[in-house]
This record gives sequence, C-alpha cells and structure tokens, in this order.
Amino acid sequence: MGRDKYSKGDDLVKKEQGTIVKDWGGRLPIGLIYPNSYYIGMSNLGMQSIYRLFNNYAGVVCERIFYEEGMLYSLENLCEINEFPVLAFSVSYELDYFNILS
Repeated sequence: MGRDKYSKGDDLVKKEQGTIVKDWGGRLPIGLIYPNSYYIGMSNLGMQSIYRLFNNYAGVVCERIFYEEGMLYSLENLCEINEFPVLAFSVSYELDYFNILS
C-alpha cells in the first residue's frame, strides 16, 4: 500500500486544530465511524463530543474514520478499520445507514 492512499487523510489532519493523537500501548482502540464525508462529520457537534469524551479516558484511544472514497482508515494514525477491536458509529441522518451497509 503506497503512501498516496493516505495523503488525503494526512492533508485533512494538518489543517485541523485539536486533533488528539495517542499511543496505542496498553489502551483500548476505538474506531469512531461517521458514515458520511469528513466535512459533514466534522460539522456534527455530536461526533466531536463523542470523540473528545472517549479520548478523555486514559485507557482508551479513539480515532475517527469517515466514509470517503478510498478512505477507510483512521485519520490520526492511518490505521485500517480491521485493526480496531471496537467500532462505534455516530449516525445523524437516516440516509447514512445505507453507507454503513456498503
């Protein structure tokens, strides 16, 4: 897998403020999935609140995953979704349920 695959996620994180990056060592990794684009997900206060609440726990590392073309990896550490033992979903709109299934 080339680095080009991750360039979009890298570009998004570089423009952010308040990104939480934690070491996975001894922590429970949670993939927080928003089944729509990055821009729609990050404009959702519920998604931002859940992300921050999970990361407030010392024994948890929560990373965000968005439903984007060719981008099913976390933004913070570029981990594939199959590397997370726990997946949590934040769904605000009924039509986003179809994105979860695909």
